Amino acid sequence: MKLLLVLFGFLSLDCSAAYHRLYRGFTTLAPETFIKVVNKDFFPLFSKAAPLGLISYRPALLNVPTLPNEIVLLTFKDEETYKAYTNTEIGKNIRAAHGPVFDSTKSNSLVPGLYSGKAAVENTYLLDPNFTNTIDGVVGVLILSEPYGSESSSLEEVEKVLSAGQGLKVMSLIAKNYLIEYLFADSPKALEKLRSDRCSGYKKVFKANKFIPLEKHKIGDKVVGFEQGMDAQW
Repeated sequence: MKLLLVLFGFLSLDCSAAYHRLYRGFTTLAPETFIKVVNKDFFPLFSKAAPLGLISYRPALLNVPTLPNEIVLLTFKDEETYKAYTNTEIGKNIRAAHGPVFDSTKSNSLVPGLYSGKAAVENTYLLDPNFTNTIDGVVGVLILSEPYGSESSSLEEVEKVLSAGQGLKVMSLIAKNYLIEYLFADSPKALEKLRSDRCSGYKKVFKANKFIPLEKHKIGDKVVGFEQGMDAQW
């Protein structure tokens, strides 16, 4: 179904064509400096991308040595809009701003594909083939780390959880020693249940987990600290 939604003061056309990129950034800055820079200089740049087709921006920040310091889900109107945005002055400024903040050898973005029963490390998957509207409702980020087994055995167990969860409103990024999931739900209560169910499914795979609910607020209205995030409103 094609939806016309007014989001963040801009018109979002046809969510069925939405194009997602899930970014992980490992900072080169001291923790206190990183928080200041991303809040004062980095985040505000993305509000300028809204008129260029960026329809949602959802960052979460971490301060764990083995995990990304920033996780961001960016959603554009469609892939063509994203490609056009990268060639604009704003797109180039945002790309250039990453240089002083993140380690380019470890930081990257991935485009999710549809999970079909087999998974691979350094890939991102959507579990519901019919789930394209990631705009409405509430969202949180689940980070699982410290796997019990080897990379191959852990991947096999992750595949079992992903397969059992097919049809859920979940986007999963599989890394070598951790897993990141964006969870989408219609209400905070439903989001908490989804979080609990996912943690239960992975309890034999990972020792540690963190969950960051992404609150809706305007960029600049509050400082986003470590183990916090936002569902940005322009």
